[in-house]
Amino acid sequence: MKLIYKSLLFTAFSASLLFSFSSCKGEQEEMNATTSIAAIYPTVVMEGTTLQVTGSGLDKTLRVIFPGEKAAEYVESKGEQLLLVKVPADISSEEAPLVIITPTGEVVSRQTLRKAAPRINYFIPAQEVATYNELSIVGYDFLLAEAVRLDNGEKQMLIEAMDFQRKSNTEIKIKLPADAPIGNTVTISALFAHQVEVELGVMSIIKGEGGGHWVESEQVIYNGEPKNIGSWDNLMIAKESFAKAKVDDVIRVYIDEAGDSPQGALKSPTGNWDGLTDELGCFDITPSDIAAGYYDCAIANQEVVDKLLNHGLVISGQNYTVVKVSLFTSVWIEDNTDGDSTDPITEHTIILNDFEQIGDHNSSWDHSWTDSEATEFIVDEKGNTYMYIAKDLSGDSWVINCNHVDRGEVKNVENYEIKLDIKIDEGATGLSSATMQFVIADNWCWVGENFFPETTGGKWITIRFDAANWLSGDLTIGNITCGLFGKGIPAGISIDNFRLDPK
Repeated sequence: MKLIYKSLLFTAFSASLLFSFSSCKGEQEEMNATTSIAAIYPTVVMEGTTLQVTGSGLDKTLRVIFPGEKAAEYVESKGEQLLLVKVPADISSEEAPLVIITPTGEVVSRQTLRKAAPRINYFIPAQEVATYNELSIVGYDFLLAEAVRLDNGEKQMLIEAMDFQRKSNTEIKIKLPADAPIGNTVTISALFAHQVEVELGVMSIIKGEGGGHWVESEQVIYNGEPKNIGSWDNLMIAKESFAKAKVDDVIRVYIDEAGDSPQGALKSPTGNWDGLTDELGCFDITPSDIAAGYYDCAIANQEVVDKLLNHGLVISGQNYTVVKVSLFTSVWIEDNTDGDSTDPITEHTIILNDFEQIGDHNSSWDHSWTDSEATEFIVDEKGNTYMYIAKDLSGDSWVINCNHVDRGEVKNVENYEIKLDIKIDEGATGLSSATMQFVIADNWCWVGENFFPETTGGKWITIRFDAANWLSGDLTIGNITCGLFGKGIPAGISIDNFRLDPK
């Protein structure tokens, strides 16, 4: 059930609906008989942040109140145990509980939350860093950072959060690509939701030694119902689709049913909706475009990138149908003499799911809930078994489900990372758009999009997530469900070694 609130009007409850109080170790908790809050995440938020609230009876929520008495305008119920809440503007920077209002009273969270105030303490190294090397940004309230911008006045580069070496509330660690802006005064900024940008300082960036190569990647940004443009109808592409766009990338519009004298147009949805450039305001779709089944438009300069990032794109024209839209971009893949770049399995690793036989059970045995035509279990030359997704999983799908091997108890699980080894076939597209969540001992850990990178260059890598984002304290795993659940997962990805590792 989905609940969406656009009004902040609320009728006061009668005296018969007053809430009761109970006390535990000096801390006061308000709750009613059917609704409770187990956890909220994150606890440091900004406007537009999606807050996850877990508990029981949450489908009865009428209203969510943030510190500073600010009511949420958008609340989405994911059933009895999960709410997704958009953080409103101007909440208080002072820590305070979250309040949920139900038909029978109020529920107050044990945890507190507050508005983030990102700031830097220092860089490591302090003044100069070379390309191919790591730069640590140490500070405060970085957990919600979506990207880091490097700007030398002539060239800008965005390093997305999914490409960070590390991100915590107190540190962002990035590895500078070969083509990072060079100079003595490169401005480094952190980017957050709703175009919030915090300038962190100035560094000297020099050319370093290292190796790697660029891999062209097709990122599908529209693949819905075919859109008949007709006579200057339009198709809107959201700005979020261009988060990785850069100069010289190509927008490809796949076309069908071209009529007489078809014309294309790529516009910015602002003001008079002028073309991204004068040339792109209106242009002929050529016979060679029709034969190929698409037309291409290169992103000529940073001004066009900024328009796409800030406003998105309108595709218009006349006498043709749009069937798909892609952004062709390039992704930097480090050279590795071993071919792969995965974290080792150690004596401290806790395997949650694997595809080898363990006792009388393994994860491949329990795939009755997954499309059997989509999952293949492959044994490599070393005798290791892994899972391969051979067919698109468009609907809600268990990618990994259960294992039923007792994994015991994990002490202080917040001190662990959740890891998964993956390999994406060269040429596979759309992986970063899949929406994913972990299930760890029946705890549903929502990640959303950008769980998978868009490419791994056909090599095995390890992807990592901080368990503290969802879990804390001592966690009894036993043989309770540990799995991977998602939607919109394209074919072409291999998966292995779902595990916990100490940080």
